[in-house]
Amino acid sequence: MILTTLFGAGADAAPAQGGPITLEAEAAQLDPNRAEIVAQESFASKRGVALKAGVASNVGKPDTAPDLVFRVRAPQAGRYWIRTHAATDAHGTELMRRATGKQASLRLMISVDGSRPTSRVVFVPWSRPESCTQATGKFDFNGQEQEIRVWLPAGVRLDYLQVSPYVPPRVPAQVEKYQPTVVPPKTRPRIWVNAESLPQVRANLTRGENAPHWKKVQEIAAEPFEFQVAPNTEVSHNAKLEQAATYKAFVYLMAGDKARGREAVTLIRDYLSAVQFDNLLDITREIGRAIYSAALVYDWCYDLMTPEERESIRKDLMRLADDMEIGWPPFRQTIVNGHGNEAQVNRDLLCMAIALYDEDPVPYRYCAYRILEELVPMRRFEYQSPRHNQGISYGPYRFGWDLHAAWLFRRMTGKPVFDDNIGEVYKFWLYMRLPIGQMLRDGDGFSDGQQVNLGLTPLLAYAYTRDPVIKGDFVRQGFRADPLMILLLNDPELPAQKSLDHLPLTIDFGPVLSGMVARTGWNLGRNLADVVVEMKGGGYHFGNHQHSDAGSFQIYYRGLQAVDLGQYRFYGTPYDTNFCKRSVAHSMMLVVDPEEKFGRAPANDGGSRFVQTCPTTVEQVLNNPMFAYGKKVSSSFGPSPQRPFYSYFSVDLKSAYSEKIQEFVRTFCFLNLGNLETPAALIILDHITAAKPEFRKYWQVNTLNPPQPTPDGVILRNSALGLSGKVSVRMLRPRPEEREMQVLSGEATHNVFGQQFTPPSPEKPEGRGHRVLFSPKTPRASDVFLTVLPMSDEKAPELPVSLSETETTFALTLADRVVVLSKSARFLNEPFQVQVPAGKGFQLLLTGLAPGAWSIRTRDNRVRFNARVEEGKNTAFFVVPGGSYEVRPEAIPGAPEYQAPADLMPPLSPSLEQSVLLNGEVIPAPPVRSANTHLLVPALAVFKALGIETEEAGGALRVRARGRSARFVAGSTTLELNGRRFQMPGPAVQEKGEWYLPDSVVAAVAGQELTRDQEGVGVTLAPSRIPGDDAILWIEANKESDLAALRAMLADIPGRREYWAAEGKDVHFDLVLARPVKLRGVGIRWHQGAARQARFALETSSDGVTWRKVFDGASSGKSADLETYTFDPHEAGYVRFRGFGNTQNGWNSIVHFRLLPAEP
Repeated sequence: MILTTLFGAGADAAPAQGGPITLEAEAAQLDPNRAEIVAQESFASKRGVALKAGVASNVGKPDTAPDLVFRVRAPQAGRYWIRTHAATDAHGTELMRRATGKQASLRLMISVDGSRPTSRVVFVPWSRPESCTQATGKFDFNGQEQEIRVWLPAGVRLDYLQVSPYVPPRVPAQVEKYQPTVVPPKTRPRIWVNAESLPQVRANLTRGENAPHWKKVQEIAAEPFEFQVAPNTEVSHNAKLEQAATYKAFVYLMAGDKARGREAVTLIRDYLSAVQFDNLLDITREIGRAIYSAALVYDWCYDLMTPEERESIRKDLMRLADDMEIGWPPFRQTIVNGHGNEAQVNRDLLCMAIALYDEDPVPYRYCAYRILEELVPMRRFEYQSPRHNQGISYGPYRFGWDLHAAWLFRRMTGKPVFDDNIGEVYKFWLYMRLPIGQMLRDGDGFSDGQQVNLGLTPLLAYAYTRDPVIKGDFVRQGFRADPLMILLLNDPELPAQKSLDHLPLTIDFGPVLSGMVARTGWNLGRNLADVVVEMKGGGYHFGNHQHSDAGSFQIYYRGLQAVDLGQYRFYGTPYDTNFCKRSVAHSMMLVVDPEEKFGRAPANDGGSRFVQTCPTTVEQVLNNPMFAYGKKVSSSFGPSPQRPFYSYFSVDLKSAYSEKIQEFVRTFCFLNLGNLETPAALIILDHITAAKPEFRKYWQVNTLNPPQPTPDGVILRNSALGLSGKVSVRMLRPRPEEREMQVLSGEATHNVFGQQFTPPSPEKPEGRGHRVLFSPKTPRASDVFLTVLPMSDEKAPELPVSLSETETTFALTLADRVVVLSKSARFLNEPFQVQVPAGKGFQLLLTGLAPGAWSIRTRDNRVRFNARVEEGKNTAFFVVPGGSYEVRPEAIPGAPEYQAPADLMPPLSPSLEQSVLLNGEVIPAPPVRSANTHLLVPALAVFKALGIETEEAGGALRVRARGRSARFVAGSTTLELNGRRFQMPGPAVQEKGEWYLPDSVVAAVAGQELTRDQEGVGVTLAPSRIPGDDAILWIEANKESDLAALRAMLADIPGRREYWAAEGKDVHFDLVLARPVKLRGVGIRWHQGAARQARFALETSSDGVTWRKVFDGASSGKSADLETYTFDPHEAGYVRFRGFGNTQNGWNSIVHFRLLPAEP
């Protein structure tokens, strides 16, 4: 039964002229058996409507009666927005707290005047519990009194619905008259292929690496795809249908299979006529994918369609285009940044416009204008710097959409429309690459701890540029992409070059996004001395996912040392705007003006300006001071541009900060020392003047592990790939007695001068990081900071560093280098003296020199050289013997100009490919071998290094370790361990006096923890961290699982993020014990344990034949910590875990599994 509640005032149901209609929830018709009016202080009316306690939600059940019914009369027929405002109760608040992504958003169901009910988001995880406003969508109203029916979700308190007129985006006047100079050809196909390129694409289908992908596409296209729409049922996005339709259309295009083509047309026509999309965050991506898929079918199967089918598809394409986030006409968002720069125009609407051009040229006019007249000029300007302003996660994603547009125009016409500099941008993600397979951080990102995977972008980039290095990077990432795109773009004859050794070690990123990355090597895997340092400069700020990090630096050496501590999860949360995107998360200068405001961010971190507006034209960038974010002063590296000994970068950062800064020049000098123990050092010199002396300055460096205070500063430490390293932060100015230092750890790390914020993943390294802040004791307007950061092996002695001064210069001496820097923020243009220590072959680097002629000479005139200092470089380099030198801004008549020898360059840091590391040392052994799913290690050498007894006899190897005996037979995959037989991932190999065994097996027998270096084909062994490892004989799974992953799951490693996973409802693994053990249960830490419930059972056995079920149930779904599952204590020789998937999917995923022995 429905109870009718009268509106409190007639104005609630009738709008002001052209204004919104607000419908209070408590004034609606409520089902008294299901819904009730509740108190909610955050609502203007102090009341809302929620489901009664114990009542299950009917969202998703369109045949049930609604919980609320509103009556409304729109002022006139047309399309209207319906918006909601809601809060969560305790149950909903907990659901949102545990949410791991947007898919956990809470949905209601809504229907206007009996239309098919549709589910729409009413509450999102990143909203505060007391308030969330959502635009549920656009609906048609007829101007008469109509009903809006609503079904509520559990956990939500609805405040009101608001009905307001929908106004489509305005078409700019210049677009109305626009006539594109680049138009689709009269022939088809036009999308991804044209008449000229089609024969080559066809020819490549069966060649080389394309052949298996062509086979897969044909197989999927041949499979029947059933699609039926039930009455009154909402049809949501169906990615598998879209794939089936496009694959069938492609097979028709390539092979002329008309049956597949007709199937594609029918599928797309029926699907578009029924599909509806909700208002989930970024749902425009799914809408766009449907538009794109339909456009491909429309173009590729054009001659198979009837006029009626074309019109049906066209109408539905335009209906979907209207729901795109950029709007239709597509002018609601900028195309140069944000969501408008993604697939919406660059792929989806552009493909639609190309497909429909014959029937309706207007969509193409709109899309062509946005790309050719707005995006192309902006990218021509931006890509003068070969990097992307949106960083390492959103950057390659959005760059991929630029490449879509570039490809679609080039394939349509045979001519490029983007500037050639688009081909240089991918270098950014190569130079940011680390030996551990990750990247230095930049901008908002999801990549912390993740191996590089740039999706489709490397395929698009290498195919567009025909660059074998980028293709090599695509291969390094697994050569994974939609087979359709591989077949359309990949040239199987283009070789893949995985080595990066030919690239210069240093890159200057140019004027638009200034900065420099300097390296000591290109090892992507284990090595002794690879250092990667980013020195970020100025240029311009483009908003959105770009951070307030001008002048920041990052250091990688055997792990991340100086870092960005921000964690990105949701856009615009308090943590995101006050910490993640802000300067405080980076290693850079903070200057606190207590009165300064940073936009909507309440916290004052003292950092650079917070720019969230995106410039849309080159003129805006150049002329609006909001976007100016510092200016490069000098950039120089050499003497060899290929492998430089020094990399010098200086930047004026005044414009990146507010008026609290009157002067700020930061100078970096990276030194490649060519030494395995201490491979590099970074010098940072800061000249900074604040508007007021009381504005306190903080020189900040952030790190992941607890820093060790020293008299000079702190030591940062980390380890990676089996090697440990340290960075000594040695502040020379201000002197120790003139400064204060504080180390912020724990919650204090995320406290921004009194305001506390919580990182979204506090268990990850960045969530447990540390901030080190140096600050002058005495308030002054102007301060100078001079810091040296040598990077060295954990066991290496401290690198001696000495500092001398003249009236105008600092001179630093370290290793075989002398580096001179200006004591002011201005160029040196007067003579000065510099002392070089006694000895031969010291490298003398003079920096901050005014451009023009310079010279150096000893007092006895035995050494004298001239140098020409170039504008924008401002450096001079020499190799000279010890002595006292006079440096003058003039040439010495008759003196030679110094020229460094062409081969004067540091050695590349050596790789540790195919080696075994034990306790941080390389053991003498034959090379490790690759064997498909595993690595083969030289077992005799490893066992010898571990002091483990071995014996060879009759083609067999016997190993005795930890009270157990293992026997291997050459050529056999069977391992005999304490008389029991187990299967290895590959056969034992006996060759030339050595036994090569699977790496995971050697580690298990020896009781070692295994870390693989897949890129370098090597392994690291360390003592096992498996609790009670001596009691565990073996572990194996019924589904194909890596023994190393299974054993890693047993290890108790704090903060571990990796996990063992197997998909299916018949998954199990067995723990075989070395001897019977009395057990009382097990402990399990689940992957995503706080977001979903895992379904599983536990069994024990004494003989491995007869099993006893001791647990059958599910995890709590509420905890990311270890959960215990107990049973009656009893002895067992075997323990079996059986997994049945989880409440979200069929995967069984465990971070840590341990046995719980009964009390003795």
